[in-house]
Amino acid sequence: VTFLFTDIVGSAREYGAALDQFARSNGGHVFKAVGGARCIAFNSSDHALTTAIRAQEAMADSLSVRMAIHTAQIHPTGNDYFGPPLHRVARILAAANGGQILISDTTREALTREFELKDMGLHTLKDLLEPTRLWQFGSLDFGEIRGLAGIPHNLPVQTTSFVGRKDELNSIQDLFDAH
Repeated sequence: VTFLFTDIVGSAREYGAALDQFARSNGGHVFKAVGGARCIAFNSSDHALTTAIRAQEAMADSLSVRMAIHTAQIHPTGNDYFGPPLHRVARILAAANGGQILISDTTREALTREFELKDMGLHTLKDLLEPTRLWQFGSLDFGEIRGLAGIPHNLPVQTTSFVGRKDELNSIQDLFDAH
């Protein structure tokens, strides 16, 4: 399933109906709507990105909308979705700037058509342990990705589960050496 999450910078409820129409015409299913924001599921990464592109083009003059797309294996629970893939796409959306379409690496790999994508590099996003490679549709400059790297803090770098497990690492090394 490929998820397209959208959010209006500011607020505009009238935008929602237009995006619903774009989504339906490209095979999308709006499974959550809060004000002007939409959560849409697609069976195709190409359709999700095409919907995002068309919606951005149609609303560029009047609204600043940020969009995020992520693809994952997940099953619906009734008419809704729950789980880590939705948290990931929500974090990608939070990192986007107005007018920007960001997609995950898994979505980029699932695309079957050629789209103009710009590698935005690895970014640390809130509540995700590992950095996420993000791609942007188009070549426009929207400013810095709004990840955690730009937020000053005095916290130590997040460690992996192997920190503080010297005995276990030595045991693994002994097993490699023995075999």
